[in-house]
Amino acid sequence: MLITKELNEIVGIAREEAMRTGCGAIESDHLILGMLRHADNDGCRLLLEKGVDLSDMKGCVESEYFRGAQVPYVEFENIVPSKGAQYTMNLAMLEATKRGEKAAGPRDLLLAVCKGPKSAAKTYLNALGVRLSDSRPAVQPMTPSPKVINIVVNRSKIYS
Repeated sequence: MLITKELNEIVGIAREEAMRTGCGAIESDHLILGMLRHADNDGCRLLLEKGVDLSDMKGCVESEYFRGAQVPYVEFENIVPSKGAQYTMNLAMLEATKRGEKAAGPRDLLLAVCKGPKSAAKTYLNALGVRLSDSRPAVQPMTPSPKVINIVVNRSKIYS
């Protein structure tokens, strides 16, 4: 399965978010922080349609992960997706497949986080009463086809 170029950029931003919050691995919530920081994507637009304050969500998710000291840049290559983040990406690809898409994008990532295991983003959205699983049928496939890239998950590292 493929991911869009946009989602690949979000994964890169998620790595920076993990380092910024002092974590040694990318978690599902770092993927959400990456999506929020990217901002111009269909995942953020879906949240805005549901009335979610993106800044407030970002603050709540960050508060769960901030460790006080950033991971030094020399550790950049060692910051890889956790098993939970890999599971979330697999769920995102499944969401895209269910919609008939050739590649998973930010919307699929958001839906995957909401369907996946416990996370700060999921807890935040649940507390607001926001349910995104029922949003999938109303979402139409993107046109034109998004730019896609192949990814290979090998020993917890994502290579593009």
